[in-house]
Amino acid sequence: MKYTVSMLALLVSATAAVAADAIISAPVVESRIKGAFEIGGSALRFSNTDDDVTDTLWGGYASAFANVDVTPRLIWSSDLQFELLHLSDDEEWDENAPNLVAVAGSSLNVRLGHSTIGAFGSFGTPSQYDEAEDQSFGWTGGVLLTHAFTADTTLTGHAGWADIRVDDDDNGFTGYFIGGSVIHGFSDGVALAVAGGYGHANEGFEDDDGSGHFWNVGIKGAFKVSSDLPIFATASYDYRDYTANTEDDGNEHAFRLGLAIALGGAGTAKDTFNAFQTPTMPYRAAAWGAVLD
Repeated sequence: MKYTVSMLALLVSATAAVAADAIISAPVVESRIKGAFEIGGSALRFSNTDDDVTDTLWGGYASAFANVDVTPRLIWSSDLQFELLHLSDDEEWDENAPNLVAVAGSSLNVRLGHSTIGAFGSFGTPSQYDEAEDQSFGWTGGVLLTHAFTADTTLTGHAGWADIRVDDDDNGFTGYFIGGSVIHGFSDGVALAVAGGYGHANEGFEDDDGSGHFWNVGIKGAFKVSSDLPIFATASYDYRDYTANTEDDGNEHAFRLGLAIALGGAGTAKDTFNAFQTPTMPYRAAAWGAVLD
């Protein structure tokens, strides 16, 4: 753990140094902003082996991001992500599956030819299940890379560390995570992204000494629905799997349908995807650690 954190700190420091050089050496230009806002409905089919329950939760989500060209070499990205599913009758936490994630994140990224290297951080909550006693919250930090193979295809990757506690040291996710995606624009009106990731916590997941891990894979499409305005229909599917020690497992089949509006200088279906997107899987995993306890 100490080695991982030290390596992460070194990478973040190196990125910050490159960013500082970019600010000093690059001429100041008028900021160019691209972003998108998206809102829609969610359906979550989950299975929980700890309680031997399979059910479906319904709800909604909203997200927004903005990427700013601060200089020709420096990009600042910020995003917000929120999802709320069915609430149980007596508390803001479903007994058999997590029902809330809210994350705010930012990153600073430096262009190196057709690639970027950056450092990101986020703060958020996977649930607020007992308002009188505990507030579950945490943070993530790490490095991210992007590479544009062509104007239509972008590869992304990230690696980081999370410390997200749901119930002090007993439940949550404190460990490393990695992930990546490929975003491809087939035309100005059609784009597709495929993404996946993995994370591991040595202890404090299901209980004080219990380890846990997650993995996920998903696909999302955006399709233009207005000839005059940058409005796009979106559809996505994600499979997520969470394992506590080797005994308990939770998995999710997550479906979303929504509308995305490209903002600023954005105008294509590919522009509604954020290559610098803040990962939410560590927050989701932390909530599942408490559910599987």
